Amino acid sequence: MYYVKTDENGVVNYVTRDISGLPQDFVNTLFTIDFIPPAPEQQIGKGVILKADKDTKTAWFEYVDRPLTPEEKIQLLEQENQELKNRIEIMQQALDDLILGGM
Repeated sequence: MYYVKTDENGVVNYVTRDISGLPQDFVNTLFTIDFIPPAPEQQIGKGVILKADKDTKTAWFEYVDRPLTPEEKIQLLEQENQELKNRIEIMQQALDDLILGGM
């Protein structure tokens, strides 16, 4: 069992399995859920947040947009560059076939 605290939008901002030693007024703001799913895979340009619903006592992850990291920008640019190179090669082959008559 997990003890969780969420903000007004259901975003989990505190999780624990052990409430011993916590102030009682804080414990009173927590609710329990039985299961937290595994975190999903990371996606470029997306962050992951844990949300929970006090009424249904369920938790889930949601993707949220975030700025690209410098590494992600480089990865996307390299991928785009390779795609452009492939297109240029195909266009060059088509031009050669037109000019040289398919020779």
